[in-house]
Amino acid sequence: MKSPLAITCRAHSGGRILSEIYKRSGIQMGSLYPKTMDTNYFSIRNNTIVKELILKSFKYDKLPDKRKLHFQKKMQTCLDNFIQTENIDTKTPFGWKFGETLFMLPYLFDAVPNARVIHLIRDGRDVMLSRIEARFDENFHDPFNKVMIFGKASQLKYNNQLLDQNVIAKYRTELELIHWQTVIEFSKKLRKYEDQYLEIRYEDLCQNPLKILNVISDFIEVNFPPDVLEWANENISADRIGKWKKEDPDYIKTMSEIAKDTLVEYGYL
Repeated sequence: MKSPLAITCRAHSGGRILSEIYKRSGIQMGSLYPKTMDTNYFSIRNNTIVKELILKSFKYDKLPDKRKLHFQKKMQTCLDNFIQTENIDTKTPFGWKFGETLFMLPYLFDAVPNARVIHLIRDGRDVMLSRIEARFDENFHDPFNKVMIFGKASQLKYNNQLLDQNVIAKYRTELELIHWQTVIEFSKKLRKYEDQYLEIRYEDLCQNPLKILNVISDFIEVNFPPDVLEWANENISADRIGKWKKEDPDYIKTMSEIAKDTLVEYGYL
């Protein structure tokens, strides 16, 4: 049996519906936020170990083996606490969904060889637009937020301007796209774990749900029941793909330049 079976993605990238599919298929996901289908346990507001691991994540691959082992043990403790807190039966498949845990995956993969993670990736321009109305944490004095957006806690300025609430508000959409690019660039470190990590484009899931769910099923070694597949086929829609095309072309062109190389690499440009 392969476990844990985690789902990670930027917000508004299809993770909610995949979490629902996992849950309906009998995969234990812990207690979930109904609106997002995120696993409560991994919220950085509630879990200091998660926050610590993410803060150190960009330096992990450069650490000596002894130091890496320290963080692997931290990851194992985090996982053990999840199992205990949520009364998880480890004899049956279990997992979680929480986007920020992408940055914890190197620890997880090194500590738990049976872990299997799906990373849903969506066109960064659509992610940017989908999050316009979402809450955006403006407390950039917290090193954690700087790591999440820029990949380093030492970031003091953006566009040669000191990071404050006015600058954050001014460049709100750009910062969302930079956050997306930071996530994607970090995920490249995970490709070496080819037996544990699988990238799925949100657009492919929306356009061919049954085909892509079959790929996911094979990877995590869990069969999705026919009624779950039927539900998924009825509820996954391609209508939300390419919403950026409805925006001003000059604006989208400017935004696209920010993450051009990454957009090209993933077939979005």
